[in-house]
Amino acid sequence: MKTILLVEDDATLRHAIDRNLTDAGYRVVAAEDTMAALEEISAHEIDLLLTDIVMPPGKPHGLALARMARIRQPGAPVMFMTGYHDVVAQGGDFPGKVFQKPVDIDVLLEAIGELFGASEAAGQSAPGFAGE
Repeated sequence: MKTILLVEDDATLRHAIDRNLTDAGYRVVAAEDTMAALEEISAHEIDLLLTDIVMPPGKPHGLALARMARIRQPGAPVMFMTGYHDVVAQGGDFPGKVFQKPVDIDVLLEAIGELFGASEAAGQSAPGFAGE
């Protein structure tokens, strides 16, 4: 069973995504912010980091979390979520796929399935950051 670390500061959204991922057969470890996520990364082997980009004031943002996670678990790929339309519209150099919130759960599940399907078919871990 694949383990997804879900990092989302909005409790309602975190629980909804957690429930949908669990129903789809994934093991979900949920964290409300970057600091809690780093504790979970130290405690669990993860197969995917799914994180919000913008975090509460005073907390490192999702991009910083992705960099820190990469040091602790180099093989884990990252997917991002954001409620800021301009972030998605501008594209940018994100080290993983970016989803606009509210997240279309079917699109998210399809992307995760493709990520894991490709890695399992190849018999290796899923790709990490783009460009590597």
